[in-house]
Amino acid sequence: MRKSLYGGRARWRAALIWLKHVPGKPGLARRIVLRATTLLFVVLALGGGASFALTAVLIKEQVQGSLRHEARLAAQRIELEVGNVYQHALAMAESPLLSSSLTDTAAGRGAYLAPFLQNDVLARQGATLALLDFTGDPVSVAQAEPGAVEVPPSTVDAVLLRGEVSATLVRSNGQGPYQLQILVPVKLPDSQQAEGVLLVRADLEQVAALMPDEHSHTLRFHLLLTDAGTVLIGGEQRTALFSVREPVYLGAPFADRQLFLEVGVETAGVLHLLGLWLASYVAAGVLVLLPVLLAVRRMARKLTAPLAQLTSRVDDICDSGRLDFAWEYPANDEIGRLGQSFRTMVERTARVQGELELRVAERTHELQQSKEQLAHSLRFAQSTLDGLTAHICVLDANGVIRSVNKAWREFAIANGARPERVGAGVDYLAVCGAGRGQAGAAQVAQGLGKVLHGEQELFEWDYACLSPDRLRWFRLRASRLADGVGGVVVAHEDISATKLAEAALQDRNDQLDTLLSSSPDGLLSVDAEGMVRFANATFLRMTGIAPAAILNRPEAVLDECLRRIADDPTGFPGLSCLRGAGGQEEAPRHLLTLADARHSVLAVTGACSRARSVRRLYYFRDVTHEIEVDRMKSDFLATAAHELRTPMASIFGFSELLLADDFDADTRRDLLQTIHQETDKLVTIINELLDLARIEARRGKDFRFQPVEPAALVRRALGALAIDAATWPVATFGMDGAPAVWGDPDKLYQALLNVLSNAVKYSPDGGPIAIRIISGEHAHAGGVGIQVQDAGIGISAPDLARVFERFFRADTSGKIPGTGLGMPIVKEIVDLHGGEVVVDSVFGQGTVVTLWLPVRAFGDRPGMPGTAPAATNRPVQASIV
Repeated sequence: MRKSLYGGRARWRAALIWLKHVPGKPGLARRIVLRATTLLFVVLALGGGASFALTAVLIKEQVQGSLRHEARLAAQRIELEVGNVYQHALAMAESPLLSSSLTDTAAGRGAYLAPFLQNDVLARQGATLALLDFTGDPVSVAQAEPGAVEVPPSTVDAVLLRGEVSATLVRSNGQGPYQLQILVPVKLPDSQQAEGVLLVRADLEQVAALMPDEHSHTLRFHLLLTDAGTVLIGGEQRTALFSVREPVYLGAPFADRQLFLEVGVETAGVLHLLGLWLASYVAAGVLVLLPVLLAVRRMARKLTAPLAQLTSRVDDICDSGRLDFAWEYPANDEIGRLGQSFRTMVERTARVQGELELRVAERTHELQQSKEQLAHSLRFAQSTLDGLTAHICVLDANGVIRSVNKAWREFAIANGARPERVGAGVDYLAVCGAGRGQAGAAQVAQGLGKVLHGEQELFEWDYACLSPDRLRWFRLRASRLADGVGGVVVAHEDISATKLAEAALQDRNDQLDTLLSSSPDGLLSVDAEGMVRFANATFLRMTGIAPAAILNRPEAVLDECLRRIADDPTGFPGLSCLRGAGGQEEAPRHLLTLADARHSVLAVTGACSRARSVRRLYYFRDVTHEIEVDRMKSDFLATAAHELRTPMASIFGFSELLLADDFDADTRRDLLQTIHQETDKLVTIINELLDLARIEARRGKDFRFQPVEPAALVRRALGALAIDAATWPVATFGMDGAPAVWGDPDKLYQALLNVLSNAVKYSPDGGPIAIRIISGEHAHAGGVGIQVQDAGIGISAPDLARVFERFFRADTSGKIPGTGLGMPIVKEIVDLHGGEVVVDSVFGQGTVVTLWLPVRAFGDRPGMPGTAPAATNRPVQASIV
């Protein structure tokens, strides 16, 4: 043991250093001495430490008990002395001499008051005594230090008013020793009215009379502290190893002052006592340790002498190399038996050595033959590798190249690699790691590491290589060698031709996918087994069928899905009717009407092929618009023919009457007037049809866009209609401050004129008409609205949904003239301006029509941004809906 258990003590360290250098040759004897000494030292240290700790505890308990007793005595002495001062002050205040002096003259009381105060026992001990009047001024003073009587008038007033004693601790000017100050009210003998105050001020340290115990063997100190830790007596706090605190109770006047008396023993005295005890324990331990050490040393040398002799014999065998051992020690103890056993072991070892030399010679011959066979196998394996076209190398378990084939060397040298960096001994993993910045280098290094560590059996990676002057593709394949061999075979195979073929095939597939995905028609393919293999996005969007519901499912499932979405499931015969018969490649078209909101119509056709993967192909085309256009065209022609035939029949009938008979002038005039009215109605219908057709055909190309003031537009329309104010009073709102809209003034005038004329005609009994221009925060989408509100017959909810249909009229009685084309023309004009027409109506209460127009141009149509001539006064046909 070479280090002391108590390293902090210099004396123990010196003792162990001596033990370390015990004379004699290092060996077992020395270790025995050191260990015995260490054990004895530990026992002595533990025993001495325990005794020392017990002694320290006893000393601590004795000192603390003495301190508690002394603190209690000192606290009682302080309480007694302060109580005596307090009682003496009360007795003086009740003296008739003091109370009489308050009513006496200054000359009269000067003869007896000052000697009375100065001869008092407190004044003789150094206390300050003073009699104060009711203003706080001193009447007479007996003091050790002149000028020390300073009491705030408020304190004197408080004592006189309450008639109670005031006892506090004060310091002169906030410094110096603490003083005990007692203010006692002095009352007149007759009225018992407090007219003065007796002041008693004494040093607290003199009153307490505290001092250290000079006869004690340790240094003690006394401190009188407040509850906040302020030292009142005893100077500054000192370092104490042991200290106790004892509360001090000063009586009723001092009830608000909580004091403590601290009595302690300074650290130096206690440590000196403990040091003496420690020195005595150390001296005793040394006296015990040295004799035992000498005895142990002598015994250890005697025990280890035979072992030293045995060691010498063993050293001779090691130095000479001859297995010859002589031993004279008697075998009557453990050491003797050890020597005999060692001699027997040497003899047996000599015999085994001869046998081993013979076996080594035999195995050396066998090893030479195995090396020749291995060299032949390696040459054969290398020849086999050189005959392969792939670039192959063999790695060991650490990723270092064992061997490479001819193709590997030629490829590496052709691509600029140094010959010494190609063959065996190169760290292939380090080479891969050096190319981390190249694409795929990190994946290759990681994959090779997994194969080397046995995490996976095979790793493959395709990469492009510019070698040496053209881009080629290679496939890296790394596989583990057989179990027990360790290592990895890495092969780089040229797959450029395969990659080119795959690229061409992928390009064709991408083109085909693009064509099929961008096709406006839905496409479906079914293979030879009748399974749905493909459905483009257009078909899925048309039908709303989920891909998982039909893909890789039989064709019957597709038929069932189509029947579920058909408007007439029983009328759909299935896709089998589109396959054709007798080798036909195409079948007739079938119309499938869907049960969606717009009743979409799909035209389904089929085609067949001989390809196994695409045996049948189905086309789904959305012909809803074409069918709807055909229906609307038929409805329009029927409605237009009906509307035109009515006035034509009147004209034809009345003209026949004029030609057949000779009527008088009045009758003839009436007939001609009727013919003129019907002709005017016919012209109006034809003009509105032409206007509507022109607007739809040109789509606003003939509009002359410019800033248009909404207020001017309203005034122009009102001036053209000349509405009878008595029957239809017109009120306008928001005519000032509205921003200009961007549009064609004549077209907007025509639209507003149609709305105003409807407001008049559909109010046959009259009623107010309100015209509002809406702008600012109330505007819709940042535009300007022109709103026309009437109190006419209104429109029912079903008719309101058809208000923009051509030739539709809410009035079916025929009493209100109109063609049913006015509101369609209004909608077309406002839509081409980028606005919106909003119609709200309550049947029997009236209608509100709002034309929302944009403030700026909404498109780049020809003619929109440029300047255009101002609005003209050319006539515009207005119609009544």
